[in-house]
Amino acid sequence: MERKMIKIIAIGTLLSFLLTLSLASSQAFASSHGEDLTVVTHGDLLNEKLELPMTLDIAVTGQRKSLFGTGTIDDPACGTSTIVVGGSIDGHNLKLSGWILEAELPVIVGTPIKIEADGKSGKISLTFGPISGGDLSGMTFVFKGEGTVSIT
Repeated sequence: MERKMIKIIAIGTLLSFLLTLSLASSQAFASSHGEDLTVVTHGDLLNEKLELPMTLDIAVTGQRKSLFGTGTIDDPACGTSTIVVGGSIDGHNLKLSGWILEAELPVIVGTPIKIEADGKSGKISLTFGPISGGDLSGMTFVFKGEGTVSIT
């Protein structure tokens, strides 16, 4: 179990390094090829099946087709987790994917996430999983709710 945790942490560290390099090259490209934008999203979500609430806060920057950034998700079961995400925005529709970089509950580090947000209606969906470790390994959960998507 300890070996698996070390492997997950090593993979997470490597992926975070690669995302940082990607973000830096994306920002360098964007600054010479058009206007950068920042998209800030906040949402209060719920997994209805488990009656489990979650708060989502993310900020991404870049071009409409190449946004990168970080954020947090907070829920009573897993505590606060730091996420890294990348994706795009088309009109009012934001689509991001990424993974859990750091977490109060270590077994979820490395778990993939997908976020879809509609800036016009405020509807937000977050798919969490498949979870990478622990008793819930392999399970996926969907959280839905409303919030804000601010583009500047």
